[in-house]
Amino acid sequence: MTAGAIAMEALSGVVSLVEALPVRAILLGGVGGLGLWLVITGLTPIHSTLSASLAELQQPPARTPPAREQFSRLLVRSTTTILRAAGLPTSAMHRDLAAAGRSVDQYALIQVSSALAGLTAPTLVCAFLAAFGVGIGFALPVWATLATAVLGMAIPVLRLRSAADAQRAAMRHTLSAVLDLTAVSLAGGAGVHQALNAATAVGEGPHATLLHRAVRDANLLPGLTLWQSLDQLGEQLDVIELRDLATTAELAGGEGARIRASLIARADALRTQQLAADEADATTNTERMAIPLALLALAFLVFLVYPALTTVMRTLG
Repeated sequence: MTAGAIAMEALSGVVSLVEALPVRAILLGGVGGLGLWLVITGLTPIHSTLSASLAELQQPPARTPPAREQFSRLLVRSTTTILRAAGLPTSAMHRDLAAAGRSVDQYALIQVSSALAGLTAPTLVCAFLAAFGVGIGFALPVWATLATAVLGMAIPVLRLRSAADAQRAAMRHTLSAVLDLTAVSLAGGAGVHQALNAATAVGEGPHATLLHRAVRDANLLPGLTLWQSLDQLGEQLDVIELRDLATTAELAGGEGARIRASLIARADALRTQQLAADEADATTNTERMAIPLALLALAFLVFLVYPALTTVMRTLG
């Protein structure tokens, strides 16, 4: 007997065993297991460092949070623990979260809630149909539940990636404007640190704030150069242009005409890249508009031809 046949027999045995169990027992077992997991997770102590414990002792006594806030914290901590046990979020998701400006706890709560919604939706639909006497069987609800649960897990990932890509594009626009202002300040005789600090301080928005914080950290933290700080920010947000800028500027040197020429060249390259990306987006949107325009033209043709066609059919009839 082959391995495939053995696997199919084992799967059929599991399905027959599950079919023999009552649906109420399965639901009660799942709810009870979830409640037991939440209780164990809530009773698990959180290990903190000695410095954190001493800092808590020096702080004034905080107010006792209400029961609703305690339940929210427990729920967020439980969902984060479940995702971390499953190896989520990955390093790529961490970079997407940093680029989108979202926290891991918020993302974990959204993803687990979406998965639970996908897990329970087919069960509710099947229960509603069963109440009206519509028999569906067992295999279809199980496969539908698995499919909607996977879809519920995938939707937050896709939305996070889309939001992160949009924020990275905005960061590239901000970086291009900052480099233009920096080149103007360098032409006026300012130093690199002073020019970048002034250019990032003028800008508004979260991306200019991140660039300004990176420049400020390079000025305040010992042993951290300006280009290392920008490279770390580019690695954190997964913005390749920031890392290329740091590498190019570090190779060109810290001061002088070479660094000014490097920054101007990088700003021109970013601007050209953004123009190409905008043209590609415009072309894609134009191609998408062809489908509704074709449908509109088809509906207009049907509207024109239908009266004549009905007249001909009546005449022939």
